[in-house]
Amino acid sequence: MKTARATTLAACLFFGAVASAAADPNSKPKTDGAPMAAPQSLFVSGHSLTNEPLPSDIAAIAAGFGMPLTWNRQHLEGSTIEARSAEGSKGVDRANQPVDVFSEIARPEQHPERPYDVLLITEQHSILGSLVWNKTPSHLRTFHNRFVASNPNGVTFFFEPWLSLDDKSNPARWIAYERAASPVWRCVVAELSLADRAEGGRDRLRSIPAALALAKLVDLATQGGGLSGITQPTVRATVDSLISDDVHLTRLGSYYISLVVFAYTFEHSPLGAWHPADVSQEQAKALQETAAAFVAEKPAAALPLAECRDYVLQSFLGTYLSYAETVQWRRDKGRVGALYLRAKLAVQWPRLFASDTADNPFSASAYRPN
Repeated sequence: MKTARATTLAACLFFGAVASAAADPNSKPKTDGAPMAAPQSLFVSGHSLTNEPLPSDIAAIAAGFGMPLTWNRQHLEGSTIEARSAEGSKGVDRANQPVDVFSEIARPEQHPERPYDVLLITEQHSILGSLVWNKTPSHLRTFHNRFVASNPNGVTFFFEPWLSLDDKSNPARWIAYERAASPVWRCVVAELSLADRAEGGRDRLRSIPAALALAKLVDLATQGGGLSGITQPTVRATVDSLISDDVHLTRLGSYYISLVVFAYTFEHSPLGAWHPADVSQEQAKALQETAAAFVAEKPAAALPLAECRDYVLQSFLGTYLSYAETVQWRRDKGRVGALYLRAKLAVQWPRLFASDTADNPFSASAYRPN
């Protein structure tokens, strides 16, 4: 169909292949500077949005392209980066056994002679709430510093999480919200990367716009001609096939996000990738083409921190407060409590974001490690 041909062409152009259906699926994307070597080991620190089968799928995709990947994890449901990086922090590894995260990063149990190449880490999905209340910049910087202390050539990828859908029969508002939120995650990670480089690091901290990729998939699958093998008779059925409740992925949705993560972390096209047995060849082809085209699009360059603050104050703050109130706070606090919190933050946060303190995630003071 027209959409599939367009996504294939875009992917071929980006991944350095000829613009034809016979493009080499093993070609690597062109990047600024030398591409990093293919990772051999991955550590995932996260919660339900990075849970299995995501890590196993990434490893299977890599192995299918002849790039074996070992992995381990620190999984803690509903957790913040702060909770996962605290001394004596909880969480389980890939065998669902308690894990001492920084001991494992310093000396991997599966390959003690070789540190991890890649850290994939995520935060709680309420973006401004996480930045303010969970101190994401500071704790992400601290976690990253502990990681690269074990491997100065290691790369940290921040997995941008998504908020719950407000209406699975009409996901347009959620799609618009995630598109508005992604620049904020991206500017925070870019500022952390600048701080890292200022202290002698290289390009070791990057962002994976997973939420934006998922919004793109849902948009394509529910609009126009849809996606072959993915689009169902109704919008609700299509979204249900990708997202099981209002936030967690189905097997199909998880495979798609694993393709996106693989493409970013390996700098390698997902076209022609391995796919699980419960994802059909038709579905796999559609998801691979969509993932490759998404990565090829490349989000706009990250806003400088001051411009990011202005974007939040002038535009995104209202979007966030409105969406968070209806999909998150009403459930937790009831309608009156949610309206009160929204009104309070509408007064407090503009003042906070205009300040020059470590409590302001749009101030340079917030990017110093703990």
